[in-house]
Amino acid sequence: MVDAEKRLLEAALADPANVLFVFLSDSCMPLYPPLPTYLQLIQEDKSRINACDKKQNDRQVYRWQPGMLKANVTQSMWRKSSQWVSLQRHHAQAVADDTTVDAVFREECYCRKKTDGSGEWSRFCVSDEHYIPTILAIQGSDVRNETYCSDGLTYSKWGSNVPHPIEFNAKDALHSGRALIDEMRGVSGKKRPCNASQLLGLVGAKDGGRAVEVQDVLSAVLNSDGNSDLVRERVKGMMKGVAWLDPACPLFARKIVDGKEWMEVLLGEEGEG
Repeated sequence: MVDAEKRLLEAALADPANVLFVFLSDSCMPLYPPLPTYLQLIQEDKSRINACDKKQNDRQVYRWQPGMLKANVTQSMWRKSSQWVSLQRHHAQAVADDTTVDAVFREECYCRKKTDGSGEWSRFCVSDEHYIPTILAIQGSDVRNETYCSDGLTYSKWGSNVPHPIEFNAKDALHSGRALIDEMRGVSGKKRPCNASQLLGLVGAKDGGRAVEVQDVLSAVLNSDGNSDLVRERVKGMMKGVAWLDPACPLFARKIVDGKEWMEVLLGEEGEG
């Protein structure tokens, strides 16, 4: 998966107009319409990735291998994040340009079971959860000031002792779709709820919010020559007074199956605006 991520970044970086790079799973569902989602992300000045130095258990340092020292990947530099992240352009470039850490990850970070039939793992290292945040830590990024130190891009719900998030299917959408959408957005169940109505209001979806023309946004981006600071400045200038979501508020949800039913819930919401 790391190979695929790097190739996607290399291709996207070839276009200087691209200032933000987002990885999503094929089971992700957007929680907002395209334009508000884009505006929220493009005005953020940090990457949504958990590349900060946290407790060893949170970084799953037990996956680190001594052989990684060949590329100066020490335990203190080992990081863990969700694979589903947003990267500012200079972070995306750092990942695409790396060859040294990539080589040692190929040698040392993989999953393999023992050959004795026990079903136990002889090595369990999920490279796509560690590679990008570790690169940012090693290459000198000021991760506390350049990232949000969280996995806030996507919502997922985990059971106990399971390798994958809980799936949301058509039955969930039909019986409790609206309530679950609120939970996924962080509108409910948090000490500081996410104000989804503000973001939805950017296209007049609800609450009498002001509409934003797609053409105005495209013009602001395309006339900025790939300068992310200028893009951000122009978008914020268009959107003065907007209460943007906290970067810990999810913009997408996973794992969604039966996506048609879920999109009907979201489209029905827009129709009520």
